[in-house]
Order: sequence, then C-alpha cells, then structure tokens
Amino acid sequence: MATESPNFFSDPKVVFSLVALVLSAISLIWTLSNQFEQNRRWDSLNAASVELSRPWLQVFREITRKEYQSIDWGYVTTLYSASDSIDRLQMVNGLRARGKNSHQLISGIDPASTVKELNEEITRKGYKGDFEMVKNYRPTFYLRNNGKTDAENWTASVDVYSIDGSWVPVAPVSKPMVIHPNQEVNIAFDILIPIEGIIPEKLPFRIKMSFQDVNGKLRQNEIRITWTSPLNYWVYE
Repeated sequence: MATESPNFFSDPKVVFSLVALVLSAISLIWTLSNQFEQNRRWDSLNAASVELSRPWLQVFREITRKEYQSIDWGYVTTLYSASDSIDRLQMVNGLRARGKNSHQLISGIDPASTVKELNEEITRKGYKGDFEMVKNYRPTFYLRNNGKTDAENWTASVDVYSIDGSWVPVAPVSKPMVIHPNQEVNIAFDILIPIEGIIPEKLPFRIKMSFQDVNGKLRQNEIRITWTSPLNYWVYE
C-alpha cells in the first residue's frame, strides 16, 4: 500500500513564514521606492540652479538733454531716456582709444570723453604710436543660484552672434568657483566697434554654464538672450 509523503507546503508554519517573508519583501521594496521618490523630490527642490537674474548695459554718462545738445561729441553716441525722467539721457557707450596695430586699449582715459577731449588726453599722456578710436559697450549679466545647495566648480562663458553668422567669444570661461544659495555673481565684458559704426538692432548672446550639484552630478545649461538696441530692451529666447 502506497503512503503519501509529507508536502513541504502542507505545514501551516511554513506557509505563514513564506507569507511573512513575501510581505516583508514587498514592504522593503515600497520603502526603498518611497525613499527614492523623496530623494528625487528633495534634489528637485533643493539642488543648485544658477539662472540669469538680470542683464544690464553700463551707463557711461547721464546728462540732461540741454547739456547733451550743447556738447560737440564728434561722433554718434547711443542714448536712451532715463526710466524716471525723459529730460535726462543715459549714454550707454563709451569712447576708447587703442593701438592701431596691437588693438590694446590705452588706459587712464575717461570713456565719457568727446573726440576732442580724447585726442587732448592722448597728447597729454605722451602716447607716440598710431591709435584708433572705438565705441565701447559694456553688457553685464547677473546670475543667481536659486537653489538651496551650493553650485560647485561653476564656470561660464559668453558668446555674441556676429553679423557673419557665427558665435564669437566675448567672455572666456571663468575660473571655477562656488556659488552659494541666493548668491549672485556677474559676468561683465566689453564690445568694441569702430567709431563710425552703428550697433546692430539686435545683438544675440548665449551664456554657457557648467557646475556640479550637491551629489557631484555635472549640470550644464545654456541661456540665450538678445539686446534690442532701438528700445534698449532684453528679450529672452
């Protein structure tokens, strides 16, 4: 007569143990999944985020309309009305001199000078070489870390879109630095054009940034913004 061998799963204790093990595994998976989601949300809310907070164009001189009209500047300046008074004008270009061959700027000259004043200052300084005058525009981009943790090894560079259809570097990659939460840094640079030249109606820029977040992950970002010269207005792309 055949006898039935005992089944492993016929023991209720074994079944209860297996059920408990499965439930524990499910609980562990849920806990890990929940922790991962919480970490992801924490990273999203607190990770460093360096963004362009405001662009600005340097004002080299502020003057009343009457004063401006009484001065013989000797060249075409770029002017806008002050935001709080139409009677006050803001000159957003300077006048600089540079070596004709070296293209190195001659220091120590007030950029708000007229052509006559600049020539007189060059003579007074005893400069002997050939030089040329150029108009100087100085954009500044202010960038802020809107995250709640540091942006480590942050670097940035700025290019301008030239009339020949290519991007030209105007501000090289900066030395790596740490930007703390809510800290603001800036990138300022000069754009020089011939004294007889006219600034384009639209001047596109791109800002390329790179930094490491709190987890050591490399993050890269590119911001594009265009200055419209007729209205002295910045347009984000």
